[in-house]
Amino acid sequence: MGVPTLTLCGATMAGRQGVDIMRSYGLEQFVAFSEADYISKAIGWREHFDELNEIRVGMRGKIPTENERGFNVAGTFEQALQEAWRMYCAGEAARTFTVLE
Repeated sequence: MGVPTLTLCGATMAGRQGVDIMRSYGLEQFVAFSEADYISKAIGWREHFDELNEIRVGMRGKIPTENERGFNVAGTFEQALQEAWRMYCAGEAARTFTVLE
């Protein structure tokens, strides 16, 4: 958590999601709208390390740990990964399971 990511706006789900995430955190300067813009921004940020570090340090406070309904997305995902790992280590067959809040 806390690393701004340069993203290329495009037709893919990943591109659209990256744009949405950067905008929601007020980091529009990390959105590129063409490959040339992406390269330019990457080179530009490489030359502004101190500013990039200030942004990185301040990001943890901008990223909510819960959604608007109070649901802890990261914590629940962590529980799911732990359960999947437990099942794998126990030699259980892959199956669907539910993680409760």
